[in-house]
Amino acid sequence: MNFYGATDVGRLRQNNEDDFIAQFVWDDKHVLCVVIDGLGGYEGGEVASSIARETIVTFLNAHRMGDCLDLLKQAVTQANNNIVSRQLEMPGLNRMGCVITAGLFELEHGRLNVAHVGDTRLYQYHDGNLRKLTHDHSLVGYREDNGELTEEQAMNHPQRNIVERVLGDKVHQLEDKNFIEAAIFPLVPGAHYIFCSDGLSDMLTSAEIVAVVERQKNNLKGCVDQLILSACDHGGKDNVTVVIARCHDDANSGQSTAAPSKVKATIASPTKPQKKTQDSSTPREPALPPVAADETPLETEPDQDDETPAKRHPRQRCSFWATLAWTLLGLAALAAACYGGYYYHGLENADRQAAILQTKDSTINVLQDSIVHLHQQVYDQTVLLDSLGINIQ
Repeated sequence: MNFYGATDVGRLRQNNEDDFIAQFVWDDKHVLCVVIDGLGGYEGGEVASSIARETIVTFLNAHRMGDCLDLLKQAVTQANNNIVSRQLEMPGLNRMGCVITAGLFELEHGRLNVAHVGDTRLYQYHDGNLRKLTHDHSLVGYREDNGELTEEQAMNHPQRNIVERVLGDKVHQLEDKNFIEAAIFPLVPGAHYIFCSDGLSDMLTSAEIVAVVERQKNNLKGCVDQLILSACDHGGKDNVTVVIARCHDDANSGQSTAAPSKVKATIASPTKPQKKTQDSSTPREPALPPVAADETPLETEPDQDDETPAKRHPRQRCSFWATLAWTLLGLAALAAACYGGYYYHGLENADRQAAILQTKDSTINVLQDSIVHLHQQVYDQTVLLDSLGINIQ
């Protein structure tokens, strides 16, 4: 696998608040690619991105044992919490934050682990097709993914840069929902994996990105540089950052790294969605209403169509049918037990009723015999008295 990354301040900004990572981690079988984009317009954005970059690299270097996706999620969560801690230490930075798309490649196992928060993006380019693997955590992004807006309409929407999820809004735990979008994707030989900030995706359409990558697909540095230049030529309204990793068809192909340029980050509101602005004097946009998050399940492979839900993992399907089978067996056993109990109870009641009837019949017979016996005694007494000439009238 070859990889290369670069960043540019753009045409309108005075400073670069983006940051990125493109390096091996642990060994030459694991590649870490990350794009970090700040929420500009507030003091401290560059500090937040720097904290995120340093935290992720330090955490992963210190923790090698375990599931790679879990480790990547823990690194991103730790980056978030470190940003929040710095906010408490420095009140002047209390609104700083950033958004991030992080990928950890496992070359030996042929898979890519992704942890994503915000509206930075990850694309997969292969055989002329560009596939978006992440979802923008914004109202406009949700509407675009659902087909309510075309790509061009979303790119020019006035609320395009209002994001729902950021690093630095509050302290998070690893298991928190609606925070990190996590997924695992199989590596496709010959594919390009493009990590970028919205400085690229807001300036170039998917077709324009494909055109650049197709021309430069055998030259990663040329591809990255040309994408950044094209975004700047289309306006360059924001900082532009691009990291590309190419998975070779030949396992023996050489590898190259790119030293990350020194960059900065951005900021975010501690509790509400924030708008990435071009001017620090621009007031913050009001929070958007909550939107249902489109989560990509852990260890799932999304459908080829970005607007359709992700496929359920085979193990999840097996677990479902196994659970259903055991549930049906349990219900059948319960029904059999209930019927058996009812049947047994019915037999027991029948035996009791028969015993009662038998007892009643016996009692009646005894009474009848007693009455007959009394009648016999009265008759005998009457005959005896008559023979003695005693009248009992």
